Amino acid sequence: MKKKVFSLLLTITLSMLFLPTARVSVYGASAIHYNSAKALTYAENHWNDGKGDCVAFVRRCVESAGIPRDSNRTYNYTAKQYKDYLVKNGYAVVYKLKTSIYYGDYHGIKEDDNKGKIAPGDIILYRCNNEKCPKREFHLSLCNGANGTAEGKYPGWMTCYAHNAAVNNKVACKIKCSKCGASKNSISLYAIHFKSEENGYRNYTGKVLGVKAKGTANKRIIISWKKLSTATGYKVYRAPSKSGTYVCIASVKKTTYTDTVKSTGKKYYYKVKPYKEVNCLKNDGKFSSMVSAKSSG
Repeated sequence: MKKKVFSLLLTITLSMLFLPTARVSVYGASAIHYNSAKALTYAENHWNDGKGDCVAFVRRCVESAGIPRDSNRTYNYTAKQYKDYLVKNGYAVVYKLKTSIYYGDYHGIKEDDNKGKIAPGDIILYRCNNEKCPKREFHLSLCNGANGTAEGKYPGWMTCYAHNAAVNNKVACKIKCSKCGASKNSISLYAIHFKSEENGYRNYTGKVLGVKAKGTANKRIIISWKKLSTATGYKVYRAPSKSGTYVCIASVKKTTYTDTVKSTGKKYYYKVKPYKEVNCLKNDGKFSSMVSAKSSG
């Protein structure tokens, strides 16, 4: 009997060891180990696969390089939704890029004009300046660096890989809006710049303790926490429900923040994340435990 029990336990243990793990657990909630070379290799090998759209292509590129997938999402992203996912989860920051004429009336991204804002493996976001455009953030491509095109032209200008288009390893430039038809000169370009070691960021594991939330009058909630000696400052996040999406609502140097909310009597949920500045870059730590409170009128 003992041998049978031991054999059963051994079988269960071995089975658990070889269970597949979710993709999101590979790097955890951080872009610190993002590998731009892997993203660009994937782009070079798969840009013309004919799978999905520009957002799906770029997403697969960066996931192959270490950016976690949202395991709770079962439907596709728009360009704006994927940008928001990367920023809200602390994987990237967004910079507006300066563009210049590199040929005729084509505007591209000159490396020297955008130092510290864009690097190989970053995502280029194309945004229409027409306020009536139905989908202003309409296109994504993957930055391939500034070594020039495949033909050796235009060194110093950022090239890119795009989905199913004959612009791969060509200069990344303003293009006509595919949603409202606005001309290429009515487009702005942005970098979704990853917070990786390659881009100068550092791993920071600081975590805030003693977080409290207290509702007061006039639709206000006071959030406070203990000082963390390693932190330069703190980011306060709020969610509308316990399992909702936490959005950064403030960045402060103090250990308290007063939030003015919309609804009296509604419970709001909060987390605090410390950050540490190194070479002018904000390196985010870990989320605190969750706290909640209701405001009064």
